[in-house]
Amino acid sequence: MNSSEESVTSMNDSEQSKLTTEVEDDWDYIFDNLAKQERKEPFDYDEWCKEIDQHPAFMTSLQPDKNGEFSEAVQALQALKYELGDMEDRQAAAEKHKIDGNKHFEYKKYHWAINRYTDGINQRCADRSLNSILYANRAAAQNHIGNIGSAFRDCFFARKFDPGNTKAIIRGAECLVALGRGRQCVDWLKGVEGHHRKDWKSKYECIDELLEKALKLATVEERDERRRRQDAAKDLRAKQRLLLAFRERNINFQPVISFDNPELFEWSQIEVQLAFLKKSEKVYVDDCGILHWPILAQYPETGKVDLITDCSEESLVDDIFSGVFEQKTSSGSSDFMFKSTLKNMQKQILQKLKAASTKPNKSFIAL
Repeated sequence: MNSSEESVTSMNDSEQSKLTTEVEDDWDYIFDNLAKQERKEPFDYDEWCKEIDQHPAFMTSLQPDKNGEFSEAVQALQALKYELGDMEDRQAAAEKHKIDGNKHFEYKKYHWAINRYTDGINQRCADRSLNSILYANRAAAQNHIGNIGSAFRDCFFARKFDPGNTKAIIRGAECLVALGRGRQCVDWLKGVEGHHRKDWKSKYECIDELLEKALKLATVEERDERRRRQDAAKDLRAKQRLLLAFRERNINFQPVISFDNPELFEWSQIEVQLAFLKKSEKVYVDDCGILHWPILAQYPETGKVDLITDCSEESLVDDIFSGVFEQKTSSGSSDFMFKSTLKNMQKQILQKLKAASTKPNKSFIAL
């Protein structure tokens, strides 16, 4: 104990006597309970031997239990041996982490293997080949648990440390194929020298198959990219036509929509979304340059609403609402008890137009 950091507090006689009594009582309680305990199962010598063999003090080889895991004592000893950094250099420590990671990998404990390989990588030893192996092995473990992106990243670093690590190169190509990155996979494989490809064919017999898959994926990617460019250009032209129509009619929106930047315009800015609608509605301009609006009519007497879609800007109010009124009247619905008529609606619209005429640049009226 460091006297500069901690100090010992002395106890008087009464405190020592009290502490002694408590300790004796605790021991009496423990021994009494041990005497009362009975063995629930008969002694099994074979099982006892197995337990002894699993104890770190008697183990001759590193073996997991029936669940494929190591005991806490073994894991503690594994952690303890890595604390001897002053006695071992970085390369030796990284090598030990690699060996332990390989054992975990063998028993399909991929998360444990990843941790060991990561510890080895964190040693930052000067051996480029060992670093490449650690990254490649961690990539294999990442791949087994579905972390395809992380697996390729490790393959990338493994290849950086050792361009001749064929396992890392092939595993990286497999990851790119799984991710659907055909063109990137083709570039990844084209960067390998010809004599390496011969070695691959003799050892793995999969390079041609991977390259074929990558080329097919690259073709699909190029086709999809062309379609995306075409769709984007078509969408931009539609936005330009609509914003130009708004500008020509001097229509204003709240919040304000900029007509000068169609690239920044989003369709959601003019969409009408209501709870009872299966899909959103929005204004659009047809091939003849005519705007078609959705109109929302609300009847204050009943709180009911009607949404009339695809209303041409050249249509008369009578033409738009006469069909709606006739349908409501013929239905005989008891909840349709409003006093709105075409004449009343025309009067309301004229009043709104008159009020709007005093406001500059306000040609959009909410009914």
